[in-house]
Amino acid sequence: MTNYILNKKVEKYKVNDLNDLKGVVKEAWNFISAFYNMGWDVLIANSNGSSFRNKVVAKFTPKINILNTLKR
Repeated sequence: MTNYILNKKVEKYKVNDLNDLKGVVKEAWNFISAFYNMGWDVLIANSNGSSFRNKVVAKFTPKINILNTLKR
């Protein structure tokens, strides 16, 4: 999956035909879901003691800059 995405050309400021990525998204979701279904999400994923579940949540949680939000 990584090699496919790295080799996919995306042109800034142009509409890109990325329909072929739909299959990649499905397979990536199936891969992550397999960890949860087997109970592997509680495995320690790094030397800091973070679980696989916490690593996934951190990766997919939107980051909001609170300071900029309060200035409005």
